[in-house]
Amino acid sequence: MACRPSAVKQTSSGCRLFSRNWRGIKFRAHFPTVKEDVALVEQTRKLMGDNFIILCDANQAGDGPDGSNSGPVRWDYKRALDTAREYERLGVYFLEEPLPRWDFDQLAQLSHAANVRIAGGEGSKGLHEYRSMLERDSLDIIQFEISVVGPTVARQITTLAAAYYKPCVAHAGFGPGVFCAGHLNASLQNAVFFGPRYGTGPTWEVFYEPPALDIDQIWSVYENAPRIDKEGYMQLPDAPGLGVTIKQDLLQDA
Repeated sequence: MACRPSAVKQTSSGCRLFSRNWRGIKFRAHFPTVKEDVALVEQTRKLMGDNFIILCDANQAGDGPDGSNSGPVRWDYKRALDTAREYERLGVYFLEEPLPRWDFDQLAQLSHAANVRIAGGEGSKGLHEYRSMLERDSLDIIQFEISVVGPTVARQITTLAAAYYKPCVAHAGFGPGVFCAGHLNASLQNAVFFGPRYGTGPTWEVFYEPPALDIDQIWSVYENAPRIDKEGYMQLPDAPGLGVTIKQDLLQDA
């Protein structure tokens, strides 16, 4: 899941999620200072313990070569490295999009200098971009957006990444795309597996940002939407297609 800043709100939110069997959270690192971003993770780690999965997203990739339209606070290389080193100390699983998405060489430099995994790629639209990332060793985890590239190109990306021994995870997806992302993640040999410490299944990222992005509410339109179990897993629906159908009483003739 992904959440927006506000340390008190987010850490208490994490406790509620833990009680509902969620086993991980992804924070947006959007505070003005490194100290504040780190404090949020420190509080969460203290409350939730070492086995709770924490991921962080700086949202610095942007839409243009200069990183324009990035997160509310613009990071430079020093900010990215300082934050990455603090996150490594706190056991953050990965830091997502810490620098502009076109800055392949500096991303590679950061990835080699920091002892925390660097993830990214959701804003990239062409296979050539992922090839450049992989050739330069820019990222530790390739994280494409399946609703942007489509399932066919997504499969090509994962095959290419496997040749470079890089794990992949489909980003959350939009609308029914979230189920497409889940099915693809579950089918990958080079999916992101958090490991025995966190469970043995591949990760499936879904938005859960109540009240605007509450999957319990959004998925209530489906007949057989997945639900998280007591172990923190979601069983993907196995019906034809994406596995879900819209409830008949919500459909009307055109």
